[in-house]
Amino acid sequence: MKPPQKPASKSPAPQPTWWSPKAALGLAVGFAAVAGFPYLASTTRLLAEGKPVTIAAVKDETKKDMMKKEKEHHEHDAKKQREIKSMTVAADGTLYAGGHAGVLRWKDGAWEKLPGFEDEEAKSIVSAPDGSLLVAGKHAAWKHKDGAWSKVYDGDTHSISQAADGTLYVAGPKVGLKKKAPGGEWEMVSEGFEGK
Repeated sequence: MKPPQKPASKSPAPQPTWWSPKAALGLAVGFAAVAGFPYLASTTRLLAEGKPVTIAAVKDETKKDMMKKEKEHHEHDAKKQREIKSMTVAADGTLYAGGHAGVLRWKDGAWEKLPGFEDEEAKSIVSAPDGSLLVAGKHAAWKHKDGAWSKVYDGDTHSISQAADGTLYVAGPKVGLKKKAPGGEWEMVSEGFEGK
């Protein structure tokens, strides 16, 4: 009879080859540098300008920098809201334009937002042969007729058009080029420019 054998001891799971105390220290220093970068930049600027470097001075300088960046960000957003990306003139002579601010019409010498399209970016606007307004938006394509909006395509579109027979065409980054005949379903025309 054989003597009982000892069960094999389990060895600890091997550590990743990149792991070491030096790597942990490097990661900690890296994260601290990223978190402290605004303060580091302010300290460097104070030194370059020959000003005294104190905790209060660094905090004040960092606060000024952050407020300046926030102001620049808001100014950029305001410019985007004013940007006109597309425009069309309807058969009745009304000028429509669109962009990040939605769809607006020029009326009595001022821009007026079209109700119901305030929260959508209008990338392309077209006056359709049937008198409606077609809008390609960031989340969908829309048709505006008789004061009401109706979604004609669900998805990010860059461009929309309508043929004289009523066939709608949409194009976009994940759409390619699709068409829909009146009463029909959306069908792929092209996935984009082939070989380009």
